[in-house]
Amino acid sequence: MPQLDVDGATLTYDDKGPRDGGPTPLVLVHGWTANRHRRDHQMIHGFHDIQLPVRQMLCMAKAYPDAVVRIIDAGHELPVERPAALTTALDRFLTAA
Repeated sequence: MPQLDVDGATLTYDDKGPRDGGPTPLVLVHGWTANRHRRDHQMIHGFHDIQLPVRQMLCMAKAYPDAVVRIIDAGHELPVERPAALTTALDRFLTAA
């Protein structure tokens, strides 16, 4: 499993998805209370994101058939634009049975 040392911390990561020069890569970072085996993949995206249009995000999601995809009525800065909606989506994902 690949690892990266950053400022004295060792980060372990998975590198998945197509390498065909397609959409911009998506990086998901979790907090210390969970790990990469916690759940299936989750993708939360702003419907009005012009930096990464929904169409591109959905193409990336195809690489993860088990992904939970949530589209929020916001742009690129979900934590700033719609913090409550983002928190609700994360809470639903993390507490799902």
